[in-house]
Amino acid sequence: MSFLNPLLLWGLAAVAVPVIIHLMFRRRVQRIAWAAMRFLHDSVVRHRQRLRLEDLFLLLLRCLLVAALALAFARPASGRLGAALAAAREPVLAVLILDNSASMGLTDGVTSRFDQARQAAEQILAALPTGSSAALLLAADTVTELVAEPSRDFNLLRKSIREAPLSDRASDLLPAWQRAVDILRARAASRKIIYCFSDRQALAWRHAAEIQQLLAPHRPAIQARIVVAEGGDEENLAVTGLRLAGGLPAVGQPLRCEVEVRNFGRHECRQVPVRISVDGQPPADAAVLESVPPRAARRVTLFVRVPDPGDHVVTARLLPDRLPADDQRTMIVAARRRFDVLLVDGQPSRSPAESATFYLQHALQPVGATEVRDFFVQVTTVPLAELATKQWEDYQAVMFADVPELPAPVVAALERYLRRGGGAVFFPGPNTRAAHYNQVLLDRQGLLPARLGDAVGALPPDADSWFTLQAVPYDHPVVTLWNDPAAGQLDSARFYRAYRLVPAPAGSGAPGGRPRVVVRFADGAPAVMERAWGAGRVVLFASTANTAWNDLPVRPAFVPLLFRLLGWLVQEQTQGLTIAVGETFSYRTRDELAHLNVTVTPPPAGQSARGFSQVDVRDGVPLVQFDRTDWGGVYQVAIDSEPPTAVVFAAQPEPAESDLTSWTAAQQEALRAVADLVVWPPGGSWRETAGPGGVRGEWWWLMVLVAVVVAGAETVAGYRFSRAK
Repeated sequence: MSFLNPLLLWGLAAVAVPVIIHLMFRRRVQRIAWAAMRFLHDSVVRHRQRLRLEDLFLLLLRCLLVAALALAFARPASGRLGAALAAAREPVLAVLILDNSASMGLTDGVTSRFDQARQAAEQILAALPTGSSAALLLAADTVTELVAEPSRDFNLLRKSIREAPLSDRASDLLPAWQRAVDILRARAASRKIIYCFSDRQALAWRHAAEIQQLLAPHRPAIQARIVVAEGGDEENLAVTGLRLAGGLPAVGQPLRCEVEVRNFGRHECRQVPVRISVDGQPPADAAVLESVPPRAARRVTLFVRVPDPGDHVVTARLLPDRLPADDQRTMIVAARRRFDVLLVDGQPSRSPAESATFYLQHALQPVGATEVRDFFVQVTTVPLAELATKQWEDYQAVMFADVPELPAPVVAALERYLRRGGGAVFFPGPNTRAAHYNQVLLDRQGLLPARLGDAVGALPPDADSWFTLQAVPYDHPVVTLWNDPAAGQLDSARFYRAYRLVPAPAGSGAPGGRPRVVVRFADGAPAVMERAWGAGRVVLFASTANTAWNDLPVRPAFVPLLFRLLGWLVQEQTQGLTIAVGETFSYRTRDELAHLNVTVTPPPAGQSARGFSQVDVRDGVPLVQFDRTDWGGVYQVAIDSEPPTAVVFAAQPEPAESDLTSWTAAQQEALRAVADLVVWPPGGSWRETAGPGGVRGEWWWLMVLVAVVVAGAETVAGYRFSRAK
């Protein structure tokens, strides 16, 4: 037991007042002799002992009443933290960690957890002893130092707490704890405390064991208190995925969008409406998910159309719930009226049907001759000798069909094209010199995703067998369409001859990304592979684009396969317009916009983070960059050109942050071993919840209750005793 106002314990001296009054009244008794007294003498003798006990009982009650009031004013408290506070009222060196991740936006219908955390932080700040200093850190999956150095300017600290923004970032509290320990270790103080204001989310405390290991060596020099904001429940339905599911984003054409809805709760959700809209207009399409089981996801396909060229905002929405951050998800679709594809024919022929690009051209323009000119895909076919006359930047993709080898100038132009975000597709064939591709395009330049091995298989009529593509399931975006049986079969095509593709090492080619398999043959060998290179993509097929080695070009799947491949390449070129929350936005703009002023306006939740910068030039490339992408939604970029240049991009929250599952027993025990856990209910008070410095409970109310009871007992007893006399 300890006391928060120990000086008021001197009030216990007032217990002597009733005793003194009692003694004073005893001295004032006067003896008066009168004749009838002898008749009462026997009665007084008989009742003297009872009267004395009654007086002593009333005296005891009055002393107890004074003592209870004195103890109530001294504010008794229980708990080792209260004892520590009562024993030491010297200034505190504190670090306040305020969790501003997306899960803190969960509300109970009135107040969010983040608002509760800010309220608790302000109250703790006000309760710190005179002369204390504190630093303030915002913690999500990164650390933001609002007040980096411990400060005694409590007005600044209060202002920083009140203006601290809630973000849509994911949770990881370990870096903030590490920073807090570093701050306290570098400074001398007799009392050092870390206050962390967060919730029970298991994701946020996934490094609880590491936090325990971090704090254990510094105890008791550094104390820790975790204030847990309550409110809301763990049931949550979220939009966790939104993407174009193949095809080209052409103006006026139906765009297939795949929306993923995940149930992070423990109960089934039924009849879940999902809507999708373009540029804030009324919903373009909607669907109802019959059931979303607990801890499971369901996908739905919705369609939209964009009315004109340019960047468009596509948003998928659910009905609002207690966690607003994940009720919608946004992406940017860069629509065009036409898409240009350059075909490089390595086997020109007098008969068009025998050329290496014949089937490619007709598959990319599957319309009648009278409609080709107005079709949204325009195809240009050239032999390798005429490739130097073309401006590669005018084409969204360049496809090489059975080209024997690439001269050095073509390789250099290909590199420049890929660095700027172009897409290159290679179809080998009988004229392809595999050694050249392997030595120049893979070993030297690191462009190809795989090495061309031996060509296997025999051609008809010598071939008495063939091989096919793999059956379902498919996981690459280009071929996931065929997971749906209604889309037909990808494994019906017959391959008679193909190169063995040997995946390139992941690190081959400095600008090259990790090679990925698009689809395999039935025996597991790669049939199509791709990799990122620079800002672009390179795709390598194992067989021809015509019917020389296979019959895929005459199968129904060939046209949608090419359109999905081309659509995926185009989306990869504009993927920088849809990023993850917290990722740096980097956008290549036109050369003439270099060094012009740029203004970036975040979504409404982050208006205070409006950014001002310039178009930077890095390695000769003009870039717009912005790193304050802490909120999900649409960001507006304005470049101060004439006329003004506008760009939009969208940030999507981390899906895992929508999981509100509480910490595990192991996580809680790890934290309890090195910190005091204080639950902060909605509308809570720090003194009532934990007391300044972390007191477990105050007992002044019990002392007041005792005083009231004693006062009542004294009144009743005094009345009865006086009546008896």
